[in-house]
Amino acid sequence: MYVRGGAELKNGECVIDLPEHFSLLASSKGLTATVTARDETEGWLYVKELTKDKLVVKEAKGGKSNVKFDYLVIGILADKENFQPIQDTIRADKVGSEEEVKKIKEKIKKGEIDIDDVRPPELRFKKGYLSPHERKQVEGQQMNIKG
Repeated sequence: MYVRGGAELKNGECVIDLPEHFSLLASSKGLTATVTARDETEGWLYVKELTKDKLVVKEAKGGKSNVKFDYLVIGILADKENFQPIQDTIRADKVGSEEEVKKIKEKIKKGEIDIDDVRPPELRFKKGYLSPHERKQVEGQQMNIKG
């Protein structure tokens, strides 16, 4: 989730109160912010403080500019802190039983095997993970399908 907008430094500093929905929904972990000055300044702009409730932007080198700037604050939804948008899937119909899938996942977590060891070659090909020998085999199969 994000909040963006524009503001103006007053004597080299600006405090921005973030919207209530952001402070209610965002996690305190992993907040980031960027600021971009819209004109020349004596010193560069930096984020002095960032919480779910406010963003404090200041000008470095003791600058006292009254310059406009844009900001972007990015946060993670509080209930999605551990969300993984891309997950490796190991399908039982490709590997074996559900029990075998569980064993393989445990071995991957422990670092005993790599996920690429159990992915089908077609998926590894799409991601560019094939050895030269495997690449030739998959490319040959694709040519047969197209031809």
